[in-house]
Amino acid sequence: MLGECFFEEKKFSEAAKEYKIAAVDAREKLIKTKSDLKLGEFQIIKKEFAEAISSFEDAVKYRPDANLKFDARLNLGRALKLAGDFKSATRICSQLLEDVTYQKKHGMVKLEIADCVY
Repeated sequence: MLGECFFEEKKFSEAAKEYKIAAVDAREKLIKTKSDLKLGEFQIIKKEFAEAISSFEDAVKYRPDANLKFDARLNLGRALKLAGDFKSATRICSQLLEDVTYQKKHGMVKLEIADCVY
């Protein structure tokens, strides 16, 4: 929660420290997942794309619920795109399109693919 407060106040460095602590020390997988997601968002803001990719991959490994899994995978695709790995980004996003669970969110995914192609 402290990380959330710092993030909302745009104190990203302080927020990142709290998210890193939570991602490592938390016992609950949900807290680890959410911490890795927020840490990845911070890393994208800081243009630390390799680190963001790692954080989003970590978020997926805890087997989050469908919505958090979608967020982690889409953000992973975005981080890959921003790192210049358009092929991997497109692959990740295409996998999201194949999953009917996320059908209502396919518009966002298609925009990411289009940005990779562009």
